[in-house]
Amino acid sequence: MRRRAGRGVRREARHYRYDWDRAFQRADEAEDIASEAGFSRSLWVPEALWKAFMLNAAGRSTEALAHSETGIRDTQGQGQAAAMHLWLMNRSRVLLDAGRLSDARAEAEAGTAMADELGMGNFADATLLYTLVRVALHTGDRDATYTYAAEAKRMLGDPAVLIRNVGSWLLALTADAEGRPDRAMELLDESFTTFEQVGPSLASPDDPADLPVFVRMALRAGALDRAAVAVAVAERRAVRNPGFPILAAAAAHARGLLDNDTAHLLHAADLHDGVERLLPHASALEDAGRRLALTHPTDAVPTLDAALDRYIEAGAERDAARVRRRLRALGAPRRRTASSGAKSAWPELTASEVAVVRLVAKGMTNRQVAEHLANSPHTVGSHLRRAFLKLGLTSRVELARLAGKREYAE
Repeated sequence: MRRRAGRGVRREARHYRYDWDRAFQRADEAEDIASEAGFSRSLWVPEALWKAFMLNAAGRSTEALAHSETGIRDTQGQGQAAAMHLWLMNRSRVLLDAGRLSDARAEAEAGTAMADELGMGNFADATLLYTLVRVALHTGDRDATYTYAAEAKRMLGDPAVLIRNVGSWLLALTADAEGRPDRAMELLDESFTTFEQVGPSLASPDDPADLPVFVRMALRAGALDRAAVAVAVAERRAVRNPGFPILAAAAAHARGLLDNDTAHLLHAADLHDGVERLLPHASALEDAGRRLALTHPTDAVPTLDAALDRYIEAGAERDAARVRRRLRALGAPRRRTASSGAKSAWPELTASEVAVVRLVAKGMTNRQVAEHLANSPHTVGSHLRRAFLKLGLTSRVELARLAGKREYAE
């Protein structure tokens, strides 16, 4: 047990010192020790969960999701509610970072419901509330943004600096979205002092893609010194970890913003081609397109088009609307299109919502659907509530009737 604990501490230290090759090596070793001792990898939560977070931070979303889905299935099968809740929190964050915003929201809502039942406290907020606020901002859901931001305010009084940093980052993102970058910088006074220290300064677990967001925010506030520090941090991380393109992409993006350098921004977009992160890729493309529009408008259009495609795929309506305005200003308007997740018989719904309503329409209970889809009943319930709202339904009987009509017509 002490061997696993020791390796876990060293693994986390390596991760937050951005010695990622060694951090992954330690994580693999700890998993192997747990397996040798007779623990299922997904049931030995500290090791497996941290490995999933590391994979996600590295932009390896497919692997991270596979880890979290195994964890949810195994802990659900063993009736380990608290461990399952940790995996739900993990998956909500992975889905967010992968750009599956609707699924991330549903998972975070399910995790919040479980947190209330289990009394998980502010530790849950560090992941779940982070996901809910980011989704609300990307989708332009003002009511949800203000509701969740109000909840984030209580995190500012937490004794743990990690929790305070997450709360201040969420409130800063909200203030910046409201056009108040100066207020955003004020909220981040304490967080900024931790940039050079070991450990997360904004999100928790840390997200390398947050540094370009911080740089953009700082530049809007006229805080050039803070922007320069963030760029230097991003570049040191990239140099120390040449095998992780997400770090090189974040560094190039941050540098491009600071220097108003189109070449760096385009390079960041190219580096993101090898990373499973839709939103940072779209953001780099948008920033590159914005710069190109000033000097080479004809080149800006395809770059902004590519950004828009990724925002639409993610379901980031607010971001997509902003890029559409940029394209209209260049005389190249784009029609509104549905997210690629929508199905022809159910154009109002996401792919995950379609999967749930089809099974519910066949008479399955939420628990049966959850087992079939390797989800939690809370997640199924969240998808079903949103589907009912979008479809204007109030009962499963109505859903079954509508499904009969639509599926037959298809």
